[in-house]
Amino acid sequence: MKTKKIIATFSIFFVLLSGYYIYAQATDNMKDELNKQKDSNKKSLAELKEKLKALEAEIKEKNYAFKVGITEAMKFELGQIAGTKPPKVSFSGTNKEAERRLRMESKRRKVKMKVKKDTIGNPEEEELFAEDEELPEEFADIIDYSDIPDPVPPDSEGYIDTPTTPEKNTNKCTVDAAKWDWRSEGKVTPVKMQGGCGSCWAFTAAAVIESAYLIANNKTVDLSEQQILNCSKAGSCGGGWYEGVFSYVGMKSPYVAGKNSSVLENFDPYKGKDLKCGAYSPTTYQTMAWGYVGTTGKPSVKEIKQALCKYGALASTVYATPQFQAYRSGVFNEKLKLGPNDVNHAITLVGWDDKLNAFLLKNSWSKGWGQDGYMWINYSSNNVGYGTMWVVARKESEGK
Repeated sequence: MKTKKIIATFSIFFVLLSGYYIYAQATDNMKDELNKQKDSNKKSLAELKEKLKALEAEIKEKNYAFKVGITEAMKFELGQIAGTKPPKVSFSGTNKEAERRLRMESKRRKVKMKVKKDTIGNPEEEELFAEDEELPEEFADIIDYSDIPDPVPPDSEGYIDTPTTPEKNTNKCTVDAAKWDWRSEGKVTPVKMQGGCGSCWAFTAAAVIESAYLIANNKTVDLSEQQILNCSKAGSCGGGWYEGVFSYVGMKSPYVAGKNSSVLENFDPYKGKDLKCGAYSPTTYQTMAWGYVGTTGKPSVKEIKQALCKYGALASTVYATPQFQAYRSGVFNEKLKLGPNDVNHAITLVGWDDKLNAFLLKNSWSKGWGQDGYMWINYSSNNVGYGTMWVVARKESEGK
């Protein structure tokens, strides 16, 4: 009996000792892993600081008008997060379809007004304006500014201080206004973070549709970039183009809802990776019309201003660089020798300031980049404005 007790006691002691050994080994492994991670983080931070020194030296040498710092975006390789791939685009073809849709919408509105008086039936989709008839209001006051040269930027005299918060608009939005900021009108949704996926095109598409929806319905929505990434077939984490998103969630016509739509963020939260498109019920988060600003690829400053006033926030692109990635404040005025369609990053334009000679740009690299996620960028810097698009969102009461 004593022998059995001794054996049992020894067995328990052995088990406890083994458990402690395994626990101690696991703890040591965890400590080693944490130490390695700390060393790696220190190394990364040291590398970022060295990179920052080089960028600051370049700013000083070229007398640029902006400042840089360590930003959230610098955690990633630039190629990971600048994922815009401009395709061969038929600007005039897209705009012809946009005008067709807006003519139909204008006709529908007029017929709907008659319905209230004489109860005639709903209009047929084929009922369009004749080519020589009056343009719908969305196009009626569009002026051709394509031949007017952009303002010549002054030689940089070093850092230019920029406002850190939205300033109140003092006049109506016109191309001749000295400045405009859609944030001050409450028509811009919060800045988001795309992470290490090259889905900037999806975030830009969502941002523009959200703003257009705000204008059309006076309602703020938070759309799912993940659903756009999964379902629109407009791109992937390797890059894409936003026009395909506007088409994917487009209405069949101003009279008929589309088969596909955007969904809310809480329905399909962002995961930052390519996944299969899941089933979802269509919503009213659709586009009624969409088109390019101008027909040349890169519209003039006045054409972009006119579109901002007419439609609200615009989808656009820029050529992002390490300087762009590290931007903190001031007017970004890096000037590179680029081809006419050399861009790699989709962004959203929400305003301008002629005193700064700059557009106001909304990014998708979190509020830890730039000025709370925004940048003031010189009108002629790094091809900003290439492929600029406008959107008209579906009204909740229409298309049923």
